[in-house]
Amino acid sequence: PEYTDISAGQGTDSGWNPSAVIDATNGKLLVVTDNGANSHKPALFRCNLDGTGCAYADISAGQGTHSGLNPSAVIDAANARLLVVTNNGRNSHKPALFRCNLDGTGCTYTDISAGQGEFSGSHPSAVIDSTNRKLLVVAENGANSYKPALFRCNLDGTGCTYTDISAGQGPNSGDSPTALIDSTNDKLLVVTNNGANWDRAALFRCNLDGTGCTYTDISAGQGPVSPLSASAVIYITKRKLLVITAVGALFRCNLDGTGCTYTDISAGQGVLSGFNPSAVIDSTNGKLLVVTTNFRNSLKLGLFRCNLDGTGCTYTDISAGQGVFSGFYPSAVIDTANGKLLVATKNGANANKPALFQVCLQSPEKSSKSQ
Repeated sequence: PEYTDISAGQGTDSGWNPSAVIDATNGKLLVVTDNGANSHKPALFRCNLDGTGCAYADISAGQGTHSGLNPSAVIDAANARLLVVTNNGRNSHKPALFRCNLDGTGCTYTDISAGQGEFSGSHPSAVIDSTNRKLLVVAENGANSYKPALFRCNLDGTGCTYTDISAGQGPNSGDSPTALIDSTNDKLLVVTNNGANWDRAALFRCNLDGTGCTYTDISAGQGPVSPLSASAVIYITKRKLLVITAVGALFRCNLDGTGCTYTDISAGQGVLSGFNPSAVIDSTNGKLLVVTTNFRNSLKLGLFRCNLDGTGCTYTDISAGQGVFSGFYPSAVIDTANGKLLVATKNGANANKPALFQVCLQSPEKSSKSQ
């Protein structure tokens, strides 16, 4: 593992809640944070894929203090735009869209709350529905008893609509949502920590316009407080939903939420090793990679690497010599061009600035043999 400070001159607390995406067209890593060094406005750190040449941009488009809370970044490749959704504390914690050029210039701001009230934008999770050219944002709607909400907009932020997608579940059923697109079946999948069901892992499955939603308890018989926080990915080849929770649990389900199984993937690290999980699939090597904040290792960055069925898990400290608190809020992406796992964090060992950790996905020996 390698470590790089990617703060580009920004100061203390500039790295809160990073959200990382790769701009494949230009060969850049884009990391969006809640910049505490600039009144918690949304910030873009744009770097080469190896973490060099980083530049900083204030992408708040005139919005004020606390406009950048809990950013969720996606790339609209068709229009070459960076879309960043936040919980806008400047606007009663409603969902906000910041739309920019891929270099962080030309940013605009839009209130996408579609008439929903205070705290309707808590913990937003954004995805792009490429088929219908829509931005889908799922949030924990405090204006509706913290149930899961869908805000569906055109890609420029216009024409937004709101839908309650809680499928009859009660208050707090939308805690910490993660949104995914099941392109095989044209469905929106939303995983939450369901406070209406003793904090068990929940799946809300809807049509892409937010209609026809169903709810499924996907906790596979596990007890209360099974998720705490969760990360989810779709294993397209086997048509499986993989949900990883903070207690080192993998819930592996069919894409409709049936047939769920539970596996402990903590590799002997224990229950405090898996906080803030960020999961990606390494398709080249057929592995599930889960990066976490490991409380059992001074809150440094840890990597759990497993087969895609949850077996054969190993653990590696990938903190690259960084100290206590260096692994907060990891956001993982795979750089397929260079065969690397890239992880952005808030580095508490470096004044809470944004950090990049890089890990090779193949050993040098294996790589040279394949060549």
